[in-house]
Amino acid sequence: DVVYLIDESLADRILCLRKNSIQKDAEETWSRINLEAAGEIALQLRLRNLSGIIIIDFINMSDSRHRQRLLEYMRELVKADRVKTTVVDITPLGLMEITRKKGTKPLHEQLGRIYHEAD
Repeated sequence: DVVYLIDESLADRILCLRKNSIQKDAEETWSRINLEAAGEIALQLRLRNLSGIIIIDFINMSDSRHRQRLLEYMRELVKADRVKTTVVDITPLGLMEITRKKGTKPLHEQLGRIYHEAD
């Protein structure tokens, strides 16, 4: 099962992805899962209007070609974003670093205001 965790704390935004089953060709499987998750993550960044430094913990891949493909794919995905978004790199720990300029308030802040006004 693939689990997406989006923690919208004030300190930072962390997106984690974990895969709990191991298959025959694990590296290729993990690469496919990471690419699929990258598409969903790029969408969620826009929908939730997240900004600042964003760290994404993808499934670790030992093949540098898979890591590079993931990095390039994410860079392509964020080109469609109207807010300036930069995919910085993948750290030695396998964490992808992204920066996204703050425009309007994030979705959770906008919804929080609506809920408080309704009370």
